[in-house]
Amino acid sequence: MADFNDVVVPARFAPDERVVLVDVETAGLDQYSILLEVGVLVIDLDFNTIGWFHRLICPHIPEHYLYMAEFVREMHTKNGLLKDCYKDGRERGQVGDHLIRWAKESGLTGGDPMGGSNSQFDRNALLTQLFHADREKLGRYWHYRNIDVSSTKETFKRFRKDVEIPEFKRNIHRVTEDLDDTREELRFYVEKLRESK
Repeated sequence: MADFNDVVVPARFAPDERVVLVDVETAGLDQYSILLEVGVLVIDLDFNTIGWFHRLICPHIPEHYLYMAEFVREMHTKNGLLKDCYKDGRERGQVGDHLIRWAKESGLTGGDPMGGSNSQFDRNALLTQLFHADREKLGRYWHYRNIDVSSTKETFKRFRKDVEIPEFKRNIHRVTEDLDDTREELRFYVEKLRESK
């Protein structure tokens, strides 16, 4: 996979010494909407990048036939995602194969929870779009548990009302920027937990 900028996670990082953050972009608002972009950011416990995976997916439907809500079409036109997918996107099956190969090379063996801003949506989209023929395949590399940052936010809003939570989302809706936003938001909550020791 030398034509991609993937970063394989070094073997010295065990599952409890890293967090695997996942984000996807789709043509709609549910897991059945066409998958357009997949990103995985792996960080150590000091929030440094130690692994990276990114792919664009070509819809293989002429853009004017691609069903999207108008605001989603405007969003993905403005952020350049549609243009990039049609220019550089790969076959969906190929992206699934690449993701599994990267996960193997990175030492993911099912012990890593799936982290992210909305982990269940991302997990369901991957299962529905990339691994529908072998849904157990994803479970061989990710644990069934999630580290859901949006759920952490809701927990803080209820049990730590003394903490003022800043807005972390830039709403760019591209996986690179969104994963960076998720990293910073997770860092914020973890630092608050560390302060309380």
